[in-house]
Amino acid sequence: MPQPSRFDRHFSQAEQAKLAAWIDENPTISVDDFRELLAERGLAVGRTTAFKEKRRIEKLGERLRRSRALMDQISETLEGRDDSSRMRAILEASRVLVFELQEAMLAREDVEVDAKELMMLNVAIKDLTAAARGNQQFGEAERKKILQEASEAVAKEARALGLSDEVMERIDAVLMPEGV
Repeated sequence: MPQPSRFDRHFSQAEQAKLAAWIDENPTISVDDFRELLAERGLAVGRTTAFKEKRRIEKLGERLRRSRALMDQISETLEGRDDSSRMRAILEASRVLVFELQEAMLAREDVEVDAKELMMLNVAIKDLTAAARGNQQFGEAERKKILQEASEAVAKEARALGLSDEVMERIDAVLMPEGV
């Protein structure tokens, strides 16, 4: 596997993300200005290297913009729906992004797949799935509790008004359908 570029060795992932965000905000920056920016941050590179790294960072910024747009679209589409629907959509988007990442990594011969990082990624997805399931179960339990309390309050009020047991059972059937 080839060694990482000087750019990758000099700047951490977080610093590269900040540079990508900065370039995203200043899309008209020239290669020479970008080269000066790198020099100010302690990395002196030639014009060709600066051009190559600027293009790579611009692509990273484009992917970030597409991801943000996708998440905004999901939020708008699912506005007003319950949290479990939104969580399922976000989880599915995460799965797609992970699949694309793995596909891109396998397509490049110069990338060494770190089994530990892939394992951590899979654990994160598993945790997201478990959290989504837990949220859904909690929501269902809360809904059932609220319906039960409402049913008991209606039954109490119905008894006070002198309604028959048959009417109260029909009210319960409406408030607490089977399976709830």
